[in-house]
Amino acid sequence: MATSFLENQNCAEEIHRVIETANSELTIITPYIDLGPRMKGSFNVARGKGVIIKLITRWKKKFSAKDETELAFFTELGAEIIFVERLHSKLFLNENSGVLSSMNMLDGSAHHSQEIGIFTNDTGLVTSYKGYAERLGSSAVTSQYAPAKSTAKNAPSQKKKSKETAYCIRTGEQIKFNIKMPFNKKSFVSWNRFKNPEFNEQFCHFSGEKSNGETSYSRPILKKNWTKAKKKFKF
Repeated sequence: MATSFLENQNCAEEIHRVIETANSELTIITPYIDLGPRMKGSFNVARGKGVIIKLITRWKKKFSAKDETELAFFTELGAEIIFVERLHSKLFLNENSGVLSSMNMLDGSAHHSQEIGIFTNDTGLVTSYKGYAERLGSSAVTSQYAPAKSTAKNAPSQKKKSKETAYCIRTGEQIKFNIKMPFNKKSFVSWNRFKNPEFNEQFCHFSGEKSNGETSYSRPILKKNWTKAKKKFKF
């Protein structure tokens, strides 16, 4: 069993690890959400294993268009979403380990903020973490007081966006799905210098999860995701 102190980028890396190594359950407690492609990739790894995901987040009287975008991602994962008033806790927990941290689930926090955290797989602490999450869940705002939806005219169409969303196979950045161009502009310029269609890349174009070199320009989608990708994007 281990308990360790984390600083800055190490906090983010351990949070990714907790999410990606979950096998049955995952609880995320965070007041604010702004997911980058790397974090979405981690959640897609968990979803691929059938992990039950619970998100506990801060209650607002009304959503912004950005809130709707982020929560729609968790809805697509099949996650249970719970709203709690005045939430300020941050906890990332799977069945065996967790990170208690100052870090919100914000893409900017992982790269630009001074953050600290504690990782543990100590059975006693993990049990305490789970107990805390259950108590938070019992204080959830009832469905009749769920946040009102955004009325912004430019709120993105989640149905359309979800159908087009994919990931650059070199950086993991979110891009539009295009099996013939699975790069963002900068990565394509880099690849185009040598035009090696078998050069090992780092991410799956369909899911955004790490591919560990199993994807390339000629094979941008991991084998396990190929059928799902063909069904979704009809290519």
